[in-house]
Amino acid sequence: ANLFLVPLDDQRQWFRYHHLFSELLQNQLQLSYPQDVPRLHQKASQWYEAQGDVDQTVAHAFAAHDDQRVAQLCEKFGESMLHQNKHSLLSAWIEVLPQELVYQRPWLCVYQSWTRHWAGIRERGEECLGNAERMLASDDSLSQDERDKLAGSIATVRAHYALVNEQLPLAIEQASKALRLLPKNNYYTAGTAGVALGGAYWGQGDITRAEEAFRECAATALKGGFVFRASSALCYAGMQQVKQAQLKVAEQTFQKAVSLAKLPGGRLSPDCGFPMAKLSELALEWNDLEQARTLAADGLKLCRQLGHVDLIAEASIALARVQLADQDLCGVRDTLQHLESLSRQTKLDPWVLGWLDECQVRLWLAAGEIEQAVYWAESCGLQADDPFSFHYELHHINLARVLSAQLVQHRVGANAAECLRLLERLLVAADQMGWTHHKIQVLLLQALVLQATKDQPGALNAQGAALAVAQPDGYIRTFTSEGPDMQR
Repeated sequence: ANLFLVPLDDQRQWFRYHHLFSELLQNQLQLSYPQDVPRLHQKASQWYEAQGDVDQTVAHAFAAHDDQRVAQLCEKFGESMLHQNKHSLLSAWIEVLPQELVYQRPWLCVYQSWTRHWAGIRERGEECLGNAERMLASDDSLSQDERDKLAGSIATVRAHYALVNEQLPLAIEQASKALRLLPKNNYYTAGTAGVALGGAYWGQGDITRAEEAFRECAATALKGGFVFRASSALCYAGMQQVKQAQLKVAEQTFQKAVSLAKLPGGRLSPDCGFPMAKLSELALEWNDLEQARTLAADGLKLCRQLGHVDLIAEASIALARVQLADQDLCGVRDTLQHLESLSRQTKLDPWVLGWLDECQVRLWLAAGEIEQAVYWAESCGLQADDPFSFHYELHHINLARVLSAQLVQHRVGANAAECLRLLERLLVAADQMGWTHHKIQVLLLQALVLQATKDQPGALNAQGAALAVAQPDGYIRTFTSEGPDMQR
């Protein structure tokens, strides 16, 4: 009773005592009426459900040890939680349920598979989807619309798993199936399928269809008011614009993505992290290091709050690139160490792995550890005459970088003719696919190799070709990061 003698003018103090008093009452309840506690939690869960408080509804169902009700609530609220990007919370609820209970409900299987993909727990995703499919086939009580919605959702999640598993034709097939089956007003899931479709075209090197798919995905999401889904789709569209060396257009796209992801009052949501990381890379290219540092650090922090492993990896790459520009080699090592640890824990999108190798190679060369870079080139499994992978971001450029560094720095240890053949093949591939950003990088490596082999006119021609396509959008860092010879 003495608690009520505390002055109420200090609200923070009042709430602290209120919380303490609530704990005292709960402890007394546990001691005096333990048999009533589960029933009271069930009543509290029902009351909160009527008030629309999902978190408390589920929390009290857990406290009542009522797994059946928790499973029912996860199915009931799962879709709306995905719409609000509460994947991590939904995953936490589902993962503590008995697996046999999850496997009795097809929608729970879909939600578990998707939230596992989001969090990076990607080993048993297909098992969940296969189980949902079997239940769908054996359940005659569903209407055709319900069947189409469930089948379309299964195909959507399967398309994303196919994408990280490098099964690009399957990703296109499943994403197209989802878009065909999903109800016309299911804008969120259709947008999610569109992201997988765009990613598959990206992996095939088809930059035009990839950008179109991402833009259509954003438009679809906006029809339903799903601004977070539209924001991430616009980021992927902007990345295709960067590939075409349209940096100023990409900047507008990323800024629109940030605006869409902001909360009321202009506050930053976790979904702002992805476009902020991409804006950091543009600021870095334009040599605005201070802006690049701020955007990369804040973007990574927000992506970690969001919990999507691929976006955490992409924001980590943005930070590592800024640290390389700052010559903060210790910082780069730390960032890449965390990223490599993440890549061992889960299967990341293949293009992220290509960027990781790029940062690692650049770090070794910046630190003068060319032996490490050469060892990587000899053991990475890439051969100069192998077919190229657009899904791994033309990662043969990383091999070419090591070979050219051997020639430029030591004039020994690498076959200049082999290196030039590889660069010429990369140049043709980048030209054919319209990957102008990569074309610039290849031309600069070609210029350095030609200079190292005393072909000064050829070196100047290659550099001039790079300048011609890079000048309109203000490229700077791509040139200056290639070292003192290129800077001169």
